[in-house]
Formats: sequence, structure tokens, C-alpha cells
Amino acid sequence: MKIVCLPLDARPYNYDFLASLAAMDSRLNLIMPPRELLGFRKTPACFDTLTQFIESNIADADALILSLDMLIYGGLMPARTHHLTQHTLLARLDWLRELQQRYPDVELSASSLILRTPAYDSAEEEPDYYAHCGRALWQYGIYCDRDAQGLLSDEEKTARDRLYAALDKTALADFEQRRQCNATLLLAALDLVHAGVLARLIVPQDDASRFGYTAIDQQQIYKRIADLRLQDRVWLHPGTDESGCTLLTRAWLSRQPAPLKLAPVWSNQRFRAFVPNYEDRPFEESLLSHSRACGIVLCDDPAQADALLAINGCGEVMQEAWQAGSRNAQTHKALPYFRSRSLVAFCDALQPWITTKPVGIADVAFSNGGERELIEVLDQHRLLDKLSAYAGWNTACNSLGTVLASLAFASRGNRPERVHNFMLERIVADWAYQTEVRFTLQDTLLPKLGARYADFNGHEDRILSEIAAAIQQRWQQTIQHSFQGQFLVINEIRAPFKRMSGLAFTVSLQQEKE
Repeated sequence: MKIVCLPLDARPYNYDFLASLAAMDSRLNLIMPPRELLGFRKTPACFDTLTQFIESNIADADALILSLDMLIYGGLMPARTHHLTQHTLLARLDWLRELQQRYPDVELSASSLILRTPAYDSAEEEPDYYAHCGRALWQYGIYCDRDAQGLLSDEEKTARDRLYAALDKTALADFEQRRQCNATLLLAALDLVHAGVLARLIVPQDDASRFGYTAIDQQQIYKRIADLRLQDRVWLHPGTDESGCTLLTRAWLSRQPAPLKLAPVWSNQRFRAFVPNYEDRPFEESLLSHSRACGIVLCDDPAQADALLAINGCGEVMQEAWQAGSRNAQTHKALPYFRSRSLVAFCDALQPWITTKPVGIADVAFSNGGERELIEVLDQHRLLDKLSAYAGWNTACNSLGTVLASLAFASRGNRPERVHNFMLERIVADWAYQTEVRFTLQDTLLPKLGARYADFNGHEDRILSEIAAAIQQRWQQTIQHSFQGQFLVINEIRAPFKRMSGLAFTVSLQQEKE
């Protein structure tokens, strides 16, 4: 099977993850552009170069999966900062109609993001004005949404008017114009689904919340989905960087002889209805949407399932992973983490199946990193090295989409060694680095070198070397019962966007010498 892919950008979760998944099945040939064609940060990829790549590879393909944000804007960050006209963008989108007419036997699937509204002042990934009024724009959007729904209190009306008076009106006008342009492109993409040009579409959203600009945009998108009766071909849910994994999994599974069944196992039932950080709906609703988008069927009985999806969630509150990691001298984990679940019982529920079915863990009790106590309990129960999949990075739905895809390929692929290695890399990246190492070095090493989160100041080799040493030390201290007779080797660390997040790890296990 040949799948041509145009990813969201060149970061590991949008590029390397797809290559790693495809490598789990020797029968799958995944074709992606070279990284250098995909732009860099706010520098967009060239539309003509991307279409030429697709044209050169699509003739004998079974499927094309693509990020519309890469195709029409030139990447994720350019989608937020471009100066292209709406006419140009719509013309680029319309190129897909002509492509599908020439290659009607190639299945086309895509993702297209709702423009985000992060709640901070930073222009690293947003327009320049977001550095001084980003949080104000976020708050103003919440007031506007609540007002439209008749929920704004008198105190909030006063606060909104005061905020509006102080807002940079040029920035506000530009931001709202960008949002409307993005929404227009999304509605046009839905028309492509309705016309049969696109077989399916994923509409992900990061930095979502119950109220605000994102929710306002959702209203018109949901309405168009309902009007066109596209509910079984379009999925709108929290996430973003996992979308390529979802599209790949769906294209691959759709050609399997039978549907893939997964049985969820919960660390605590309360998490099913919990709304995670940076998201806008109960986690179980996201689970249903993400699994359907992947082409995966959920079932209640592990005995009838092909694999188990173990979900490690929180209780009444979700903290950032670093709050319970090594950045602090002592654990600052909130009490509901202890009161609302038993990690021992969670492991006991997995024990009977771990040697007979693939088991993957969505480690989403915290945001932006895996949970140390879970890793310790899995190690204590000698389950850690028996897992087939693991993810615990960034938002809950980023992790969810990653582990669903990993479990699908672990269940149906034919290269178990590639499955195991990807799982190992995820534990290293999501827990050992993100939770235990990153912020400690970010707080201590970088200032000494005159470096910052997104500026290594010429010390990239030194910083990456320190990261590798710190990970190996934390691994040796924590992993006591798993991977017996083997030690962790960090073969390579890359920083594609030259910043502390989104690192790419290549790791392996080597036998200890007698």
C-alpha cells in the first residue's frame, strides 16, 4: 500500500511520528516531502513546490493525506501569520478539485485547523502584535462569546468595555479578519467533502476553551457540517499535532479486512467527564471522536478487543507535569490525584492482558508531560517494558491521538521491534525529558549560557548533550525492574525548531556487559 503524505510541518510529532508508524508495517510505503521543503517556523513552504511533489508521487498511490494548513498557508505558524489574500487561499484549495478529477482512484483525506487563540502574550508562533495584546485578545473573545449567548454579567460588561477601550484596535481588526478568513477556508473545505473531493476531514483545535473566538468559529462550522450531513465524514475535536497520525491510521485501517476493536481501561471513572487543560469538552467525548476518526471501534469487553487502551487520568484538577516532576525539591501533586484513583488497581487491571494483547497507555493525568508515579508503579509491576504504546505529551488529545495510532499499528503491523522502539522513544521524550529534565535545565543551564527557550545562543550541542546525560541519569534512578539486563542509549537528539520543546529522540537499549 502506498500513501502520499503532506504533513503539517517538519516537527517530530508531525513528521517523524508518521515515519515511525509506517515503519511498523513492511507492507506500507509512506512518501513524504524532504523536511527542507516544509518551511521553518514562520517561513512558509512554497505552494508550487508542494504541489509538484504531490503530482510527482500520486499516480500510483492508494491514498493522499494532507494538511490543508501546509498546502494553502505553507505550514502551521504561517497559517497564523500569513499576508495572503483570501482569493489566493481559495484558489490553492480549489487545486484539490482538479487533482481529484485527474486521479479519481486515489482517496484524498485532510486536516484543517481552527485558528487558535492562546491565553498569553507571545509572538513566537503568532502575529507580532500578540506579544503585547495576546491575552487581551483571548479575554475579549470570551466576553464577546458570552455576550452573544446572553451570559455576560453587568460586571463582565464593564470589564469588557474597559478592555476594549485599551485594546490595540489595529491588532483586533487584523486578528478578527484572520479568523474570518480561516473560517471561510474551513467552510470551503467542508464543501469539498460534500462534493466527494475529500473522503474525510479532521478539524482539530489547540488552545481551546468553552468560550471565546474558537467557540464562535465552531458555531458556523458545526452548522455547516449538520446542514451538509457530514457527521460521519468530518470530525471536529481538540488536538492538532496528532492529526497526521490519525489520517495515516484511518487510510491504512480502511484497507484492513476487519475493523480494529479497542477496549478502554480507566484509572478512574471521574476522568471520563473531566475537561482537560487547553480543551473544551469531556475527555470521553474526545475519545469517541478521535477513535472514530482513526477508524477504530471501541468496545467494553477486553476479551473481545484486539488491544487495550489504558487511560491514566486525573481527578478534580489537572496540573502541569513539571509541578510533580524534578523541577521541585518535593512533590506538589494535588490531593485529588491520590484520592480519586489507585494506580496499583490500574496496573492490576492490565496485568491479565499484557502478554496476550497490545496494551497502550494514554498518560493524560497531567498536561505537558507524563506522570512519574505512573512510570514507577508500572515499573514496580514489571509492566513498563511490556507495553506496546505510550504517549503523555502536551495536551490530552495530542497524547490520545498518538497512542491510538500506535496501538493500531501495534495490532495490525508486522514489525514488532519498530513498535517497541517507538514506545521506548515516547517514554523517554514524554516522561523522562518533558517532565523530569526539560524545565530543570531550562531554569538552570540556559541562563548560564545566555540562552533561552527558543534561542540556544550557539550552544545547541552543549544543551543537547546535557539533556542526554540528565535523561540517562533519571532513567537509571527510576527504572529498577523493567528492561532487565539492558541500559538506555540516547543515540541522537535533534531540535528541528531550535527550541526546548518538540525535540526528536533516537534511542535504543543495549545489553549490559557481564
